[in-house]
Amino acid sequence: MPLNPAPGIAEVHGALHKTLNETVLVMSQQPLGFEPGSRWQYSKTGIATLGRIIEMRSGMAFEKILETQIFKPLGMDDTYIYPPKEKFDRMPTAYILREGKPVKYTDEPLGEGAMKFRAGAKYPLPEGGLYSPASGLFGLYQMMLNSGEYDEERILSAASVDLMTQVHTGDLATSRAGIGWGLGCSVVRDPGALWAYRPWGLMAMAAATERSVSLTPRRASLKSS
Repeated sequence: MPLNPAPGIAEVHGALHKTLNETVLVMSQQPLGFEPGSRWQYSKTGIATLGRIIEMRSGMAFEKILETQIFKPLGMDDTYIYPPKEKFDRMPTAYILREGKPVKYTDEPLGEGAMKFRAGAKYPLPEGGLYSPASGLFGLYQMMLNSGEYDEERILSAASVDLMTQVHTGDLATSRAGIGWGLGCSVVRDPGALWAYRPWGLMAMAAATERSVSLTPRRASLKSS
C-alpha cells in the first residue's frame, strides 16, 4: 500500500471495521499503480491478500491459523492480534519528535490513535498486526534462522524459508542501495553499497515504528535495532 492510500483503504486502516475478506475486496478495486515488475514499492496490500488466500486455502480464519500453526508451537502464549483488556497497561506509548520534542503519535490509528487497542476491530491486519513481547518474537526469529524448525518441531519447510529469504526484486531500486526484497523481509544483496557493513544475505524484518530485527543465517544470529 502506498504512503498515501486510496480513501477506501485509508478508511479500513483507520477503523479496522471490515473483515479480511471485505478488506481485500476493497483493495482489489483500486487501480494498478504501475506495471508489475517495472519498479518496486513497499506493499501492505499484497500481505493482506496473502492472508485472505491462506484463509481460503485452509478454511480457517487468519487469526486462528496463526494461533494454531505459529503461536502455539513457538510458545508465543503472550502474543495477540486482538489484545485482551488486561494487557492494555503493558503497551508502551508511541511518540514522535516534533520541533525537537517528543509528542504522542496520534497521526497513526494504531499508534496513539483510536485503534491502538483494537477495541471492536474485525480486521486482523495481516500486514502488521501483532502485539508481542520480545520473548515471544525470539522463538519466531530463531525458527527462521533454523530453516523453519524450532525446538525440534518443524513449523515451516526449509524450502519455504529459503524461498522467502531470496531476493525477488532483481536489480530494481528498493528502499535503499544494496537492499533487495524477499517475501516479507528485506535482504542484503550488495554489502558494498551500504553505508554500514551488513553481511550478504542478512534479512531484516521491520516494525511500524522503524524498529527492526536483523537475522544473519550464515552466523545463526539475530540483532535488534
